[in-house]
Amino acid sequence: MMLSAVISAAVLLAQPPAVDIGSRLELMVDDYLVERLAGGASFQLQHPVPREVAIVHDQPWEGSMCDYHTVFKDGGLFRMYYTMADIEVLPEGGISDKHPLFCGYAESPDGVHWAKPNLGLFEFKGSKENNIVWMGEGAHDENSIHRGADGLG
Repeated sequence: MMLSAVISAAVLLAQPPAVDIGSRLELMVDDYLVERLAGGASFQLQHPVPREVAIVHDQPWEGSMCDYHTVFKDGGLFRMYYTMADIEVLPEGGISDKHPLFCGYAESPDGVHWAKPNLGLFEFKGSKENNIVWMGEGAHDENSIHRGADGLG
């Protein structure tokens, strides 16, 4: 009996300590946090299921290309920053910028239904009625947009 207790204690001490993840959520896609799978359990990524369109880029200032969408939750609101450009592929090769890169903003109460508010910050073709939060140098990197007092940029 004593030998059994000593062996059990030795086995427990030889195991690596559990990884403390605190209260954060973890995506389980590998065996880093999972010691073993038993009883038919397996890692299985789900296949995407087409749903409704979340956001449409159809405004003149959004141009022909919107990309690098960054979404985060801020209290009860989801915020999205993304780059906008209007480029044209030239027949002789290369591209032409119809307008430089802009950074746009959209918001959503649920992360599915998005609105692009008229912010009145930057002028595009004579009007400030748009969702542009930055024009010029740095507009390609929405991570460089820092939240101001209004929470938008």
